[in-house]
Amino acid sequence: MFRRYLSTMVALALVGIISAGCTKHARRNRYLARADRDFQAERYDRAEIEYLAVFKVAPMDPAAVSKLGLLYSIEGKMPQAHQFLKKAVELHQIGRASCRERA
Repeated sequence: MFRRYLSTMVALALVGIISAGCTKHARRNRYLARADRDFQAERYDRAEIEYLAVFKVAPMDPAAVSKLGLLYSIEGKMPQAHQFLKKAVELHQIGRASCRERA
């Protein structure tokens, strides 16, 4: 009886751990898709909220950082645009360096 209970608990724990990672990635994709739709439709206030929501799930996501920099630039918020675009360039360089290391 105890062995069956233990195996059930271990199985549930594994499912919980695996699904937590999938949920986080799915939420990132969902926020990013909504933000991109709002950005394309020039609903910049809504797009900003969604891009910032991406950071809650995936801090310093390169796609969200670069789009937020572009969004702030379009809105004339130059200090914020500079900050995000600078970070986007840094993240891009880090990504390129890690690709070279793998090759």
